[in-house]
Amino acid sequence: MKKIVVIGSGISGMTCACALANKGYDVTVLEKHSVAGGYCQSFSRKGFRFAAAVHRIGGIHGRNSVDGILSALGVKELPEWYTFHENVQVGDINFNMCNSSAADSLRELFPEDKEDIDRFEAEVDRINSILDIIDKGANAGISKFSLTDLKVLDKYRKMSVDQFLRGIFTNEKIISLLVAISDAMPGGALFAFIRMVSFANCGEETYQPVGGAGAIIDLLRKRIEELGGRVLLNSPAERIIMENGRAVGVVCKGEILRADYIVSNCDLGFTIRELVGEENVPQRVLEKINTKFTESPSCFSVWIGLDKDIKSLGYEPKNISYYPDAMSVLDDKAKLIGEHSVQRENDFLLISLSANNDPTACPEGKGQMMLGMLVNWDFEDMYKLRDTDRKLYREKKKAAAMNLVRKAERFFPGISEHIEVMEIASPVTFQRYTGNSKGAFGGYKCTPELVENFSLLDCRQLVDGLFLTGHWGGVGDGVIFTTDVAMRVADKILRCDHIEEIYDFSKNHSA
Repeated sequence: MKKIVVIGSGISGMTCACALANKGYDVTVLEKHSVAGGYCQSFSRKGFRFAAAVHRIGGIHGRNSVDGILSALGVKELPEWYTFHENVQVGDINFNMCNSSAADSLRELFPEDKEDIDRFEAEVDRINSILDIIDKGANAGISKFSLTDLKVLDKYRKMSVDQFLRGIFTNEKIISLLVAISDAMPGGALFAFIRMVSFANCGEETYQPVGGAGAIIDLLRKRIEELGGRVLLNSPAERIIMENGRAVGVVCKGEILRADYIVSNCDLGFTIRELVGEENVPQRVLEKINTKFTESPSCFSVWIGLDKDIKSLGYEPKNISYYPDAMSVLDDKAKLIGEHSVQRENDFLLISLSANNDPTACPEGKGQMMLGMLVNWDFEDMYKLRDTDRKLYREKKKAAAMNLVRKAERFFPGISEHIEVMEIASPVTFQRYTGNSKGAFGGYKCTPELVENFSLLDCRQLVDGLFLTGHWGGVGDGVIFTTDVAMRVADKILRCDHIEEIYDFSKNHSA
């Protein structure tokens, strides 16, 4: 039986481990923390269970994707799901984030821009159909594409979201709405935006598992152990053993775990510098990573336990993404995630009350709220203060958190009077708990340059015998994307061993 060692128990690492265990491999997962799950884990305070990072899986496509993967891996009891509404508030415009026909809604809001919206919808459908071909595996041969398809790919592969939208629309409010519902990043890759817009058009409600994303981790762990695999907590990988240019084992707590293949689900920079050693990585790969790739934004998050149930306070348990100025969403986001990031009145704010639909999340008769915003690593210089002045660091965190509470009271008046528990995380916190460089929320920033250059790493072996998975192993982030990467990495390993019955999940699930 061939041996696999997976470094990191994030959802992509656990999915890949389970996929390989399900095919008969002897699998060991190493996790440095006391809890499995990475960004999918939860934490508890005074009876409240808070989701660390994942507050939504997505629309019906997200639920079906997760259920489909778990079923393919032999998991018998699928997650129990709850639903909630998710809205974006852009200036004075309220818009359903999970909208079965976003283009139709835009035409109702902006009838004078119908021609531009029609053009946008046609281009999105056109690009999306080509991306579907790639996802289904047809990119194995370039002949699968028509000449027209190739011209479209060539036209758009280096284009940013900003360039695409401003090439179609002159109405800044429409641009702001589309950026908001897709959660697009300024300067982000167009192809990622197209996928996010498409996933948004998948129904009127959003899905999340009861027990949070950690419930999925628990199911994967149970299945791995049923198949004879191991998930070892408090077990950090210390070094990857290289022999004759091939990764052959991992040192953990002074013990060498030999492996036929190793899968890293942890920070790529850490994998290279601390585990493999730069001297073992091809020079051209190092040059690309050092010059073309930059970490994605981090987050500033506040978790609040309330002394009253949300519904008893008269509030709907839903999520709201709030953008104060409808004329400057792209510019405001760019300032918040750019260098020298500071809090401003026009900052984006996520207000998440959706966990109040989960019967396991709060003590009886109580409720919870999460407030968060994407920020750069250097947000309010907190990363410096944590090392130099802990007292000032805590004061700055508290002040920033209370400012977010003040903003949330626009939608939920008086909520500050019901705070019973508050936990706050800066980018430094996320780096400490996840090991992600600069507290990155999505691996590398998904720019056109990343898309252009990442093919040398995408689901490939960094060195012989070592694969990458998760948001550091592909171009994208989130549960849907990273679990798909995990399945593709598992298939790569199966092909290496000439196993014909692969999962081919992207193709089979969308067929």
